[in-house]
Amino acid sequence: MDLHKTQRVVRPGPEAGTVWVDGSLYSSALPETHRALEAPTAGMTAAEKARRREAFDAREPYRFVPHAKRDATRGTQRFRGPAVDGHPFKVRCPNTPASMRMPHTLPTTTCVPGDPCGCGKTLTIHDSELERDRQHHPWQSTRWALSFNRRTLVEGLIGANRYQRLSVNRGFFRQAGLVATAMLMAVTLIGHNLVSLHAWHTRRGRPEPWQVHLGEPIDDRPLDKATRTRGRGRRRSD
Repeated sequence: MDLHKTQRVVRPGPEAGTVWVDGSLYSSALPETHRALEAPTAGMTAAEKARRREAFDAREPYRFVPHAKRDATRGTQRFRGPAVDGHPFKVRCPNTPASMRMPHTLPTTTCVPGDPCGCGKTLTIHDSELERDRQHHPWQSTRWALSFNRRTLVEGLIGANRYQRLSVNRGFFRQAGLVATAMLMAVTLIGHNLVSLHAWHTRRGRPEPWQVHLGEPIDDRPLDKATRTRGRGRRRSD
């Protein structure tokens, strides 16, 4: 989900040395330059959006990640910091000596030895804590964008099938029950996909793969023109 501008702020974390940034929990070692970032806008090119998302991806080494499965009974989940010993280190933190022996290709934090930092902490976070902002992938990261863009594709497909291609509206299925409706919807989409594939090959003068596979003659009939069925106007009562 996207975040409103009022949600895109930096908040103190549940313990010293942690911060909430754009709905995700990070160690306070997260550089200041990585905290307030400008999100891509709709008018940008794909290359410009990718460059901006690289800055959001740079936050990943400092992020707390799930340490265990969610406890449904308690409504909590364990998260571990980027330098918890016994796991792959994502940063080199002076407060975790073992991490300092890792290659310099990992980011080195500016944490002061002895001062509280969240790099080596494991925390228990309640589901209700900042529940409106939290989500599976960090906001505006590349993985988040790939997941979020599915929503546009799905909504476009639903809208096209409901109003332009199939008119799947109230009364299209005359069968009650979720299972029956889902089965009929699956059959409807299969038929729609077959018609779309046939139209795609026919427009380009190519033989349809199923016709070739089954050894059927080429169907060179002209394509029918699809039209929308307009709703009936309500009659005025006397």
